[in-house]
Amino acid sequence: MSSELTRWLRLRWRSLFRPRVKEDELRREVQFHLDQLVAEKMADGMAPAEAREQAIKEFGGMDQYIEEVRDSWRPSFLRDILHDLRYSFRQFRKAPSFTLIVILTVAVGIGASTAIFSIVNSVAFQPLGYANPEQLVEIRQEWPDRRNGVTPLRVTMEELQERAAVFSEVAGYGSLHGNMTGVGIPVRVFGNSVTLNYFSALGVKPMLGRDFLPEEGIEGKSDVIILNHAFWRDHFNADPAVINTTVFINGRPYTIVGVMPEGFRTEPGSPKAFTPLVTNPIVTFQRYLRSVIARLKPGQTVEQAQAELDVLSQSLQATDSELWKDLKLRAVPMLDYQVGDTRPTLFLLLGAVGFLLLIACVNVANLLLARTSSRQREIALRTALGADRRRVIRQLLTESVFLASLGGISGILLAYGTMSVLLSFAPVNLPRVDEIKLDGFALLFSSLLTILTGIGFGLVPALQASKVDLHTALKDGGRTGGGGRRSTRLRNGLVITEIALALTLLIGSGLLLRTFTNLMSTDLGYNGDDLYAERVMHLPDKYPDNDSRIEFALRALDQIATKPEILSAAFSSGLPYYGSRGARLDIESRSNPDADELPFVRVVSVTPDYFRTLGNTLLRGRHFDDHDRQDGQPVAVVTEEFVRRHFPDQDPIGQQVALVENESREWREIVGITNDMKWTGIAPKPASIVFVPYVQYATTGHPQAVVRVRPGAANPGPMVAAAIQAVDDGMPMTHEMSHIKVFDGNSIGTQKFMLFLFSVFSTIALLLAALGIFGVMSYTVSQRTNEFGVRIALGASAGDVFKIVFLHTAKLVTVGLIIGTLSSLALTQLLESVLFGVDPHDLRTIGVMGLGLIFVSALSAYLPARRACRVDPMVALRAE
Repeated sequence: MSSELTRWLRLRWRSLFRPRVKEDELRREVQFHLDQLVAEKMADGMAPAEAREQAIKEFGGMDQYIEEVRDSWRPSFLRDILHDLRYSFRQFRKAPSFTLIVILTVAVGIGASTAIFSIVNSVAFQPLGYANPEQLVEIRQEWPDRRNGVTPLRVTMEELQERAAVFSEVAGYGSLHGNMTGVGIPVRVFGNSVTLNYFSALGVKPMLGRDFLPEEGIEGKSDVIILNHAFWRDHFNADPAVINTTVFINGRPYTIVGVMPEGFRTEPGSPKAFTPLVTNPIVTFQRYLRSVIARLKPGQTVEQAQAELDVLSQSLQATDSELWKDLKLRAVPMLDYQVGDTRPTLFLLLGAVGFLLLIACVNVANLLLARTSSRQREIALRTALGADRRRVIRQLLTESVFLASLGGISGILLAYGTMSVLLSFAPVNLPRVDEIKLDGFALLFSSLLTILTGIGFGLVPALQASKVDLHTALKDGGRTGGGGRRSTRLRNGLVITEIALALTLLIGSGLLLRTFTNLMSTDLGYNGDDLYAERVMHLPDKYPDNDSRIEFALRALDQIATKPEILSAAFSSGLPYYGSRGARLDIESRSNPDADELPFVRVVSVTPDYFRTLGNTLLRGRHFDDHDRQDGQPVAVVTEEFVRRHFPDQDPIGQQVALVENESREWREIVGITNDMKWTGIAPKPASIVFVPYVQYATTGHPQAVVRVRPGAANPGPMVAAAIQAVDDGMPMTHEMSHIKVFDGNSIGTQKFMLFLFSVFSTIALLLAALGIFGVMSYTVSQRTNEFGVRIALGASAGDVFKIVFLHTAKLVTVGLIIGTLSSLALTQLLESVLFGVDPHDLRTIGVMGLGLIFVSALSAYLPARRACRVDPMVALRAE
């Protein structure tokens, strides 16, 4: 049985892919049997010629017999498909220019679609790298008029574990920031302090070493650390012997007990290390977790978890109405939490690239319509020889799918080659950006899209071409093209569609361009030129109190000031884009409300040269100086926004305010007003900030360095690092400080990314629309050559003929502009969330983009119109 199946498969394989070899074998076999029959006739006494004649009559026609046997070898459908593919290849080889244009057009559409789909799929749909990631949820805590997402430790965790039956495990993590020594050059560590069951809740295990042990949650036994794979590779040379070695964080020894597997990440930013949360003294907020995660029991849903959390919230409120007032616990799927609010932006880009692909398909469909119109005579002959309409459609669809396949392969290669360039424009806050790649899903998507595209742009021309009029197509002297009014209307409709789609993309690109211009021209409130900043420097344990930290900062500033390339330098507890502390504000001249009802303000402690370094403008009063000492009068400088909010009808200079934090309340006098600054990004409103002298604020914390260098000077990172380490060689410092304008750009990263892509898409769409108009008008002129010749012979001028062609183009463009404008009014509304300073229905942008499209359309119609003016009436009439 097996040998028979093998023989049958071998026969089918050879008949499909080696037909000539198999047919030669068949002919030899048939000839052998015919010769045998001739020999038998001759043995019966016939003459050789008579024997062959009789044998042929008995055997039948050799070619007919071979055809019957060949049909038994392989399905006729596959035979026809292979025949159609060979015929298609010959057709395309005869028209290389047409073939190349179609392949490039499809390649651009498929390549762009594949690249954007890879981003959307990798970020928004690919499962996270945990065991059963669909069971993981993030527990968020919402408070009206309070900060969201802060979950009290040892209260909510215990309640969730005991009372939420839908969860099999609950874990959490807080912030871990510190300076690591013992690894050569001191390095800064940004990581997570996690509950002991954190990794088991996620369903992951260390690649090297072990997880945390239960006893490591006890005071005095928690000095262990697990490293991120990238951190282990970069700072420990991927040495497996690192397990059980000791490093120091802020001077405290930690034993490395594990290394996580490559690709493991818990949130954007990829934490570098993990320590037990319970007794870790360097957690930013000892009483609070940044986040709580939970694993659903098998069979439980997010909706069921949310129902239990609603009941738990109500129960907690009943227990302590003051503590838990207005509490709302919310279960968010882990993937949704990590992706955040980027999905709408990604889907918008996917829709935009869909428009581009649709324009490409319309363009190719128009080209195929023109080509099939010129093949009416060929199709009529095929029909006259017996080919039915279905057979003609199949041949033409095979050609279009074959073209689409070549374009699809080119598009995949294009996407692969440009992916790195595309990702270089991606915003820094795009989650899972390091996971984006052209994987099997992207290849499957592009393959299916290629087939659908081939059918999509080939179906209408195939249906149109199959409705052939044999009498008109085959009569002597008949034209070889045309297709009638129906074909003309169809081509015109496709051009209108191209124009409408292109205009929609152009308007979206114009709105984003105006947004980007508005953002870049926004007054930031400081001078970002030649301004560099360094992230928080976490001071070691040898600076335990505020006095020692202040002394370190002042000594370091003295060292930095000696560098000739540095014009000014300062330390602060906050910088634009780096964040700041917050406190409640009390105003002495007003009745004191409850502490919980006091408004929040940003509080930034700064050294005297801070305002000069940033380039702030003093509006009234004074900035800080060396007289504002630690034992002097407590003072404050506020921003304009602070004045607008808290002293709208009063002079704030001389007013007494207090910053309430941890029950402490120290009154200080407002001595100056400085200009507003964009604190958390370019687009948001100015921040209400209270600046206090660095030496006076009891919660100064860890300093941040900001320096202004001479114009044209190099990055001051090495100089600042050397100056700081001259004061304390245990201080880690990156040798490349960040130019503040990097963070200006990061704050508008989404708008830059979308502007880049929309600009590329709209440019390609504009070129395709121009090509479509040019193709249709060229074809129209070629079809109306005789008409133009007659008009010229009857006295029409070249200008009259030129006007006819241009008026035809103008009608198509006008209808396309109307449809495109109406569609853009609806679709650009989706861009509203990323626009700044411009209305999604901005008429000026619509008008400018419409005029641009009209200009390009006029250029596209110029050459066909000029050719129409040069028609020789004698040649046209002789052809007629």
